[in-house]
Amino acid sequence: MKNQEKLRKRFLRDPLSRRLGGLAATLGRISSSARKSTDPTIVANLLDEASQSPKQRLLLSVQAKDWSDRAVDFSGLV
Repeated sequence: MKNQEKLRKRFLRDPLSRRLGGLAATLGRISSSARKSTDPTIVANLLDEASQSPKQRLLLSVQAKDWSDRAVDFSGLV
C-alpha cells in the first residue's frame, strides 16, 4: 500500500473534530506562510500549486485564513 494511502486511511479513522482541527492548522500555516514569506516554495510545499505572484499569495492568505477560522469553529475545539 502506498504511503499516501496509509496516511489517508489513518486520517479518516480520526474523529471529525480532530480532522477539522488538523485542516484548520494546515490552512493557518498556509495563511501565515503566504503572508510572511518572500519564498513561494514554502507555500508550494503546503499546496500542490504554488502561488506564483505576490498578489496571488495575498489572496490565498486571506482565503486560507477564512477557511481556517471556519474549520476551527466547526470542529468545536475552541
